[in-house]
Amino acid sequence: MAEPFLIGENMTGGYGAADILHSCTLAVEKGEIAVIVGPNGAGKSTAMKAVFGMLKLRQGTVRLAGEDITALAPQARVRKGMGFVPQTHNIFTTMTVQENLEMGAFIREDDQIAETMEQVYHLFPVLREKRWQKAGELSGGQRQQVAVGRALMTRPKVLMLDEPTAGVSPIVMDELFDRIIEIARSGISILMVEQNARQALEIAHKGYVLVQGSNRYTDTGHALLADPDVRRSFLGG
Repeated sequence: MAEPFLIGENMTGGYGAADILHSCTLAVEKGEIAVIVGPNGAGKSTAMKAVFGMLKLRQGTVRLAGEDITALAPQARVRKGMGFVPQTHNIFTTMTVQENLEMGAFIREDDQIAETMEQVYHLFPVLREKRWQKAGELSGGQRQQVAVGRALMTRPKVLMLDEPTAGVSPIVMDELFDRIIEIARSGISILMVEQNARQALEIAHKGYVLVQGSNRYTDTGHALLADPDVRRSFLGG
């Protein structure tokens, strides 16, 4: 059986002496959406950071397209094709929207940056309207679009999103999820942590329920939504 496009396998580690992750495994196929859900303090964001290289693992490996990247720093992983959008401090507030997107292309050496920017503006039309506005003046949902757009400027093969809909209205959440589906359909793998578990699992090809840094349930998004134990314990019935 072929290995997943991206896999963090049996990841154990934390900050300092205490382990937060305990043999945690996350994987996503090419062009699929994998969602990590679970209660507060379950290690969801920590697991995502471990996959991106922001957490030193005591055990486990991370592999991208079959290559072991466990020892690589986050910057090196970006060059390998990983994009990461943290939950906070994910834009340059004093720069314009356009400047933020240009900053996303800093590692690129090709001549197709304008083409990628056009794709981002096509995906998020409001950013084209506000391209000369300072990013710090935008609404929360628009800031998230800038953050995702900037990550897309690196032309990632995998896009990792930490709580992309945190603090936005239900309408903006639905719109962001629609764009995430569109990004996945273009062939980019999506791995995301999401507090709006029910809505996120509805769009997920695969879902991971973490509890205390370990895998509790792993299945398709729809199967997890239909599982009475998952519904009762994690989705409010």
